[in-house]
Amino acid sequence: MVNKLLFIILLYRVGINLPTVEVRYQNLCVEAECKIVTIPMLWNTLKEWISVGNYLFFFSELLVTFLKKSIF
Repeated sequence: MVNKLLFIILLYRVGINLPTVEVRYQNLCVEAECKIVTIPMLWNTLKEWISVGNYLFFFSELLVTFLKKSIF
């Protein structure tokens, strides 16, 4: 992929244009499936860290309580 891109850049620099083909369709129907997900922004990342942190804190408290009861 990189070699192809470099080749195209070099051709553009020296002024050589590659031949192009134009294709036209009639009565073309296209179907597609998509998945909608959240954009990985800073806010979403922080919310995820906080939610994971809450679970870890909760389970660590349970573990400490369990260990205290089992030792004493």
